[in-house]
Amino acid sequence: LNAAGMAALPIAFQADSCDGAWGALQLIGTSARGLIEHAEMTYAQGITGGRGAVVASQGAQVVLRDCVMADLLCAGIAARDGATRIEVYDTAIERAAGGVVCDAASALLDRVRIADLPGASIGIHLLDESDPPSEIRDCVLDTGIDTGILLEGASARIEGASVHGTTGSGLRATGACAPAIARTLIWGCRDGLALENGASASLTRCTIAANAVGLYLRETEPGAGGPQAAADSLIVWGNGITVLIDPYSTLAIEWSDIEGGYDGTNNLSFDPLFVDAAGGDFRLQPMSPAIGAGKDGADMGALPSIAAGEAPFMRGDANADGRT
Repeated sequence: LNAAGMAALPIAFQADSCDGAWGALQLIGTSARGLIEHAEMTYAQGITGGRGAVVASQGAQVVLRDCVMADLLCAGIAARDGATRIEVYDTAIERAAGGVVCDAASALLDRVRIADLPGASIGIHLLDESDPPSEIRDCVLDTGIDTGILLEGASARIEGASVHGTTGSGLRATGACAPAIARTLIWGCRDGLALENGASASLTRCTIAANAVGLYLRETEPGAGGPQAAADSLIVWGNGITVLIDPYSTLAIEWSDIEGGYDGTNNLSFDPLFVDAAGGDFRLQPMSPAIGAGKDGADMGALPSIAAGEAPFMRGDANADGRT
């Protein structure tokens, strides 16, 4: 399948009647290849055995670029099976029953924006290990989502993500997995980062702020074992509870700014001097004690100081005008 529209004239996938819905684009098998560019998909309902507007399985390889998926009765994209691979670039998923879900399939998600998912929907849901491991780069998960990113036994690499305003966890990893999380901002969520049941995470240069709970480590399934995490160059500030950890879990933090303090090499407990935390600007002011105080002289936190120039642009509805 090669469906290539243009920015000024996108391809429209939609129902053939005002009160109807269509199923999905389904690609099955190792010979299936899909390239979908500049497309708008609305009012899809998914199909039996496939819970997305785009469904890939049994080794299919699918690439989406510059697409908009909205008003869906299913998730935006669903992929399964170990040989399946999806790559999604510069795409928005809104008002759907889920964002992206991959079960053992490998995903590369780059500059994807997901928002306004009704009910207990998950923005990005990765289940089980994939080969190669999935990557989430510079993605934005905004308000109207229950869980921003959920890893269930999936060792993904997450870098440059921004997660805001979830009613559940901003980022949650559970089961036997080893995610690597870098330069990620999680703010205004119920739980910022939640690790559970044997997950083993590495974190570097993340900002976790203004959540009900900042870092939450626990065993929720008896016998599964507590999670463990090793972290450096974090800023964990302005949360209702900074760190909540049960006796089965371990958390090693160094070179970080943790409100209230935390045992570890070169940890601080000083106001990081965000530019405008109330307005969602978590860059550092020029006099911030977090500048250059991270591991190997890096700035602490996900975003640079304003003295270092503008932060990488993360798309979102910053002024609440309904446009991104």
